[in-house]
Amino acid sequence: MPLVYIFNDHVTAFFFDHYSTFTLGIDSQYDVADEGGGPRCLPPVQGNAALSRHIGASLMADEFDMSFFMDKKLDHGLFSPLSALLPWDEAQGWPTAVIPLQIGVLQFPVPSARRCYKLGQALRRAIESFPEDINVAIVATGGLSHQVHGERCGFNNPDWDAQFVDMLVNDPEKLTEMTLGEYAELGGMEEAEVIMWLVMRGALSANVTGTWRDYYLPSMTGIATLILENNARLPPVDTLTHHRQHMAQQLAGVEKLPGTYPFTHERSLNGLRLNRFLHRLIEPAWRERFLQSPQSLYAEAGLSEEEQQLLQRARLAGINSVWRQLLPAGENGRGGRRIQPAYLRRDARADAGGVSANAQPAGNLFGGG
Repeated sequence: MPLVYIFNDHVTAFFFDHYSTFTLGIDSQYDVADEGGGPRCLPPVQGNAALSRHIGASLMADEFDMSFFMDKKLDHGLFSPLSALLPWDEAQGWPTAVIPLQIGVLQFPVPSARRCYKLGQALRRAIESFPEDINVAIVATGGLSHQVHGERCGFNNPDWDAQFVDMLVNDPEKLTEMTLGEYAELGGMEEAEVIMWLVMRGALSANVTGTWRDYYLPSMTGIATLILENNARLPPVDTLTHHRQHMAQQLAGVEKLPGTYPFTHERSLNGLRLNRFLHRLIEPAWRERFLQSPQSLYAEAGLSEEEQQLLQRARLAGINSVWRQLLPAGENGRGGRRIQPAYLRRDARADAGGVSANAQPAGNLFGGG
C-alpha cells in the first residue's frame, strides 16, 4: 500500500530562493538528505512514479498550480515520522512506496487552512481515479503547538492541541475558517504546520472512524498520532470516468498532430540524467570540458554508453540532427531510441563549439516536526 506523504521540508531540498507552495515528487526513489551532520543511517524510500504522475495531472486539472520534483534528497520532515511509523531494514529498505507532497509552510505567504483542505478533496479525486486496483494510505505530518523563535519561543498549548485533534476528526470544516494568525495565537507561529493535517482530512469522507489517538509533549513540540478509517460511499453513477475525461481535456487532440511530442513527466524523468548534463552547458567551465575532454565529463555524469554516443554525434553534427533519435521507439515513425530528453537546444553546440474505482484512501496522521 503506497503512502501519499504530506510533509514540509526544512529548507534542505527546497531553499528560500525558489520556494513553492505545493510540490509533488514524481520520482521512483528518494534518498536521505544531509542536514549538516551527514545523512541519517536510513535507506532510501521507493516512489511510485506512475501514481505520482496521475496525481499531479489530476491536481493540475483541478486548478492547483503544482510544482514537481525529481532527484531531491529529503530531510527529517519525511524520514523522522516515517522511521517511527514503519519498520525498515538496511538491506531490504522500507515495506512500501511513498508519494511525497511537500507543503511550503515556512516562508510567508503560505496557503490557508481552507486551501489545504480543498487540496485534500482534490487529492481524493486523484487517488480514486487512478486506474490500477490499489489501496492508498494518506499520511500527514507536522508538529502541534510550538514556537521556536523570538521571545515567545517554547510556547505550547496542550488544551488547544486536544481541541484541534477533536475538531479535525469531527468538524474539520470549522478549522478551515480560522486564519493563520489565529492558529499562531492558539498554538505558536510554527504550529502553522498543522494546516498539512487538513490536506489529509480533506481527502477522506465527511464521516470517519478513529481507531487510534495519542498525544505527548516531550519538550518543544506537541506530538500527536491519529489513525482514521475512511467511511466513503460510491455513488450510483460513474463519476471517476467523468474525472478522467476532465483530466485529459487540455491535451485532447494533440496526439493527432504530426511531429508533436509533449514533454510529459514520464519523458522528463526518463531523460533527467542526460538533460541535466545538457543543462550544465550554461556553465562556461562545463562547456569548455565538453569541447576539450568529453569522455571524462561523460564518466563524471554517469552517462550510459548510448547517451555518450548520442552526445558525441551531437558535438560533431549539431544537436538538432540527433534529437529525434532520443524519442521512444515508434514515436518518430522510424524506431527511435528509448532515451527521452527534451531539453536539447540548438545553441548548445554553439556555446560549446516521454486508485481503482473501488479503492478508497485511508488516512493517517503523524504529528511532530
